[in-house]
Amino acid sequence: MPRIAAFLVVLLFSSALHAADPGALAARDKLIHSLLMRLSEAQSFAEAQSIEKDLATQWQRLGSPSVDLLMERGLEAMRDKDLDRAFYYFNELAILAPGYAGGWEWRSVIYLARGDRAKALADLEESLRLEPRNFFVMRRLAGLLFEFDRKDEALELYRRSLALDPWLDDPARGKAAADEMTPGALAGPGRGIGP
Repeated sequence: MPRIAAFLVVLLFSSALHAADPGALAARDKLIHSLLMRLSEAQSFAEAQSIEKDLATQWQRLGSPSVDLLMERGLEAMRDKDLDRAFYYFNELAILAPGYAGGWEWRSVIYLARGDRAKALADLEESLRLEPRNFFVMRRLAGLLFEFDRKDEALELYRRSLALDPWLDDPARGKAAADEMTPGALAGPGRGIGP
């Protein structure tokens, strides 16, 4: 009997991406594009933070009830600091909805918390492949690439993240930060990348 129940759960979630309304997915994609355009034109750090929050919310939702429920439960477990429970939900997302970037992204957070940088790197690369506009993922991935001595790739991702969100690095300077980035500055204090 437990095998039948497990099979039904797998069957339910394996079609999770198909359960998301294609129209809703297109609307979500259009909204993300619009938010990114607004972010590139933000005039203040406070405005940018508000848009970043809206983008993070959109990237955490897919529009499939089962996928969104797993994500919600995983994030709830993170807030409760229950990494094992959070890993369970994010791992299920990565396995059962492999086309959803959020599952890979959030599972990488657990891998990082556990010190498994190689698995975190792989998950972040997959997440970015699925959602190439997610500057939060770019930033985390750039940090790991730097640690793995892949500095040129890290710098390129860092610059791409700042091109999408000029306020991500230094709210006092905003758009000027991306223009001044050099490989040496990437590892500098306060950059959030590097050892």
